[in-house]
Amino acid sequence: MIDPAKPGVPKESLRANRILVLALMTGIVFFAVIVIVVNLGGEPPLRNNASIRSAFMYAVFGIGFFSVISAFSIYNKKTALIQNTALSLTQRLDQYRAALITYMALCEGAAIFAIIVFFLTGNFIVLIIVPIVLIAMFRKMPFPKTVIRDLNLDWKDQQELA
Repeated sequence: MIDPAKPGVPKESLRANRILVLALMTGIVFFAVIVIVVNLGGEPPLRNNASIRSAFMYAVFGIGFFSVISAFSIYNKKTALIQNTALSLTQRLDQYRAALITYMALCEGAAIFAIIVFFLTGNFIVLIIVPIVLIAMFRKMPFPKTVIRDLNLDWKDQQELA
């Protein structure tokens, strides 16, 4: 019998990945809420400098777009490599975790940058990036069906995850 508390068990590995992603997403939401509350109570340092606000807005959208596109591209390349290996399911899930962490880091970086720019400028428009990034992160939430699809797992491996 498989002990679900034993590290390395595919179900437990998947659960740990979900907790990681959920923690990252929750951190972004908490940080955004705190910064919004703080900004509503005071004057952002760069609120009156239109040229810097404009430059930061372009930077946020450029970095956000680049980060999300890069995250998807790198994730897809890494999962394609994982699909074509003859490793055990546990080893493939370890590689999958590395791909997932890279994806989440790129997305989280874009969101954190947008929140910091909002803190500095008070420009609510830059916060549009935050829900876009959260949706992108949620799309890769490691649910069994997502992992099965992304890693193209066979029926035996699917049974270990379900």
